[in-house]
Amino acid sequence: GIPIPARAKKGGAGRKPKYPFAELQVGDSFLVPGKTTDKISRTTSLARKRTGFNFTVRNVEGGVRIWRTA
Repeated sequence: GIPIPARAKKGGAGRKPKYPFAELQVGDSFLVPGKTTDKISRTTSLARKRTGFNFTVRNVEGGVRIWRTA
């Protein structure tokens, strides 16, 4: 007869995103210093699923640049 308590939120819930994928307008980009396309591709793929936006990723001097394309 004891009710189940509400589930506690995980520590990451409500935290500020590490990268500004959702804030980008078409044609905007941002630099991720010290990374390669291999290291950031999973993050970009998840952002594409969450936002519905399309992104292009390129290795540039100093890291990786990510553009919103659609």
